[in-house]
Amino acid sequence: MAAAQKASGFILLVAFTRVLSPSDYGQVALLTAVGSLLVMFLTLGLEPRITYAYFRAGDELADYLRVARRVTFYVPLVLAASLAAVLALVPIPLQGAWILQCVGSCLLAAGTTYAYAVLRASRQVVPYATLALTILATQVGTRVLMVAVLQWGPTGWAAGDLVAGLVAIAVSQLALRRLHTPGSRNPKYTAWSVTREGLPLVPHYLAQWGLSLSDRLILAMFVSSALVGVYSAIYQIAAVTSLVLNEVSRAFMPLYAKNPPGSAHIPRIVRSHLKVSFVVHGVFLVAGFAAIEVILPPAFRSHDEIFPLLSLGALAYGLYFIPMNGLTLISGITSRAPVISLTALTLNVGLNLTLNSIWGLWGAVVGTALGYSTLAGTALWFEARTRAIPWQDLLRRQPWTNSAYLLLVSATLAATWPGTIRVVALSTVSCVVVALAVSTLRDERRRLRFAR
Repeated sequence: MAAAQKASGFILLVAFTRVLSPSDYGQVALLTAVGSLLVMFLTLGLEPRITYAYFRAGDELADYLRVARRVTFYVPLVLAASLAAVLALVPIPLQGAWILQCVGSCLLAAGTTYAYAVLRASRQVVPYATLALTILATQVGTRVLMVAVLQWGPTGWAAGDLVAGLVAIAVSQLALRRLHTPGSRNPKYTAWSVTREGLPLVPHYLAQWGLSLSDRLILAMFVSSALVGVYSAIYQIAAVTSLVLNEVSRAFMPLYAKNPPGSAHIPRIVRSHLKVSFVVHGVFLVAGFAAIEVILPPAFRSHDEIFPLLSLGALAYGLYFIPMNGLTLISGITSRAPVISLTALTLNVGLNLTLNSIWGLWGAVVGTALGYSTLAGTALWFEARTRAIPWQDLLRRQPWTNSAYLLLVSATLAATWPGTIRVVALSTVSCVVVALAVSTLRDERRRLRFAR
């Protein structure tokens, strides 16, 4: 549900290529990028820490949550007021849109960071879905009205986040009402001590934001703005996969957090996470090509051959969450996160600077795919040293599934070529996805039968 809410902006942005001028499209893309940065930064790295504490804090959980809730609510509100005051004094183009976007993003962070973490950890499915779907409906409805109907352009787009942020705060308070536990003033948990736990993850999030934007910023140095627009539109479609896989990881977070290193349940959790990730990749690869054909104007879909490799980059990003959950939620280690992201960012920037001047669009595509693969590989290397996840034993027990993963990746690469090869490749992807989905359902049914 939260995946749909967060992906809505990207989906609408692509759909609005038929409504917005190229200039407005670029401005809205920039507003969206900065808005996502603010939301990412204002989690303060506390979302995984709240999930971890939910299962490990014991009798002190209420004391911890009392402070965490206040920190994740008041810090974004203070920043929203500060940004609004500063932007109101600075004469910049689209001043109103920037104020609306920054304030709206801060309100979204205030309304969702704590709520999503606690509702997921406590398995409150209905309140969680209600919160996510309400935000989704508000964003989509407001943006369609203000951008497509009223023709307010970037300002109307930014207003969608402002209204959604206000709604998020109101609905999250209602969703958390039944879970509210007063807690007491525990000197062990202060605003600084709680915030400090998540701070190592903030550079990590910022590096990931840079990783997702560096390709387009550097590409603009070497190719025309029209080609950058084509790349950005196709990248947005691939980015939906990243957002969904991010939310898949968050759905698995409580399962990782409740199992200490050495738990017999960890291999099953990782196997399920892997299968779901590859199934999501396959589904969105096929759906992505359909979206490119149906949604994008002809000028934007002229380079659809770059989509498969961008989709593989999105898959690598989704797989990176598995070892990261092992590090942060099973082992409780957050200090490695900045090194992991900065390593991937450095490689990505270096590859883009080197390859974009030679290969143009393909340089950015290759740099993006290798950058996210490095992100996943570096996280895996650090996690393997903790041995929280028994990788060798886990992979040795599923040879058929491993072969299916390799076939899925190979078919994705083959889909780069148009015509008959692409048709065969996408058909292969569809068959592998169905086989993996059936296998997952069969395994879950067998597990439930044994549990009885």
